[in-house]
Amino acid sequence: MAANTDITDELSAALGDNAPVKQLLHVGDDSGSTSTSTQVYDADGTATGLYVGTAGFSGITPLELVTDDKILTVADSGKIFTIATDAKTFTLPSTAPGLTYKFICTAADGGALVSISPATADGIFGTITLAASVVQMAGTANTDVDLTKSTQLKGDSITLVGDGVDGWAIVASTGIWASE
Repeated sequence: MAANTDITDELSAALGDNAPVKQLLHVGDDSGSTSTSTQVYDADGTATGLYVGTAGFSGITPLELVTDDKILTVADSGKIFTIATDAKTFTLPSTAPGLTYKFICTAADGGALVSISPATADGIFGTITLAASVVQMAGTANTDVDLTKSTQLKGDSITLVGDGVDGWAIVASTGIWASE
C-alpha cells in the first residue's frame, strides 16, 4: 500500500441511540507505523467522542532524543522525549484535550536542568510526590516546571496531558521537579 494512505469505513455497529461510528485507518509505510482513529456521532450528526491510537499496530511508542531546545507540536503527542543536555527547554503547544508528552532525563546524576514551558495562556497543574513531601503545581499560566539540576537523577521523568482548558495535568513523575 502507498505511504500515507487513509481508508474510511462506516461501521454497522451502533452506540447509545444508534449513533453511527466512523473508523479511519491510516497507513504510513515510511515510518513503519499504522494508526487508527474512531469518531462517534450522536443521532443529529454531532461528534460525541474521539479515540485515537497513535502507536498503531506496531506497539512501539515513538522515542526522540533531544539535544537542544524544542518547540513541540500536536504531531509530537504520544512521543517520549529523552534529553541529556543541560539547560534546555521544551515548549508545549497550546493545550488540547488528550495531547500527551513524556520527558525522561538521561543525563548523569546532577548533570542537567530540564525546563518544560507551557503556552502563555496555559498552566501546569497537579502534584509531584517525593519521598518526604509533595510539590503542588498550581496551574499558574505561563509558569514552567523544572527538573532541578542539583538533585536530578538519570531516569527522572514527567508525563503531561492536555485538558484543553486550563493547560497541562501532571499524570506521572519521578524526581524532584519544581515550579519556576
